[in-house]
Amino acid sequence: MDQAKKDLKNIADKVGNMKFMLVITLCSQIYATCLPPFEQDYFYDNYFDCSTLGHMRGFDTLHKLGADRVNADRMIYMFECKPILNT
Repeated sequence: MDQAKKDLKNIADKVGNMKFMLVITLCSQIYATCLPPFEQDYFYDNYFDCSTLGHMRGFDTLHKLGADRVNADRMIYMFECKPILNT
C-alpha cells in the first residue's frame, strides 16, 4: 500500500472513532456579553446525540433562569458539538 492510501486509511480510522463534546455558551443580547463557554465532561458517540442534547440543555437552562430574567436580559444560548478524535 502506498503512503497516500495509508494516510487516507489512517484518517478514516480516526474519523470512525470520533466523539463529540458539547460546549454551551449563555449570552445576553442586551449587554452584548457572554458567560465563559461551559464544556461538558461527557463525550457523545455521534453528532445527533450531542446536537439534540445541546438544544435540550439550552432549553432547560432558559427555563431555570425564568421568563423574567430571560426577557429582561434577552438571554440566548449557543452551543457547538466539538469533534474530538480518539487516539
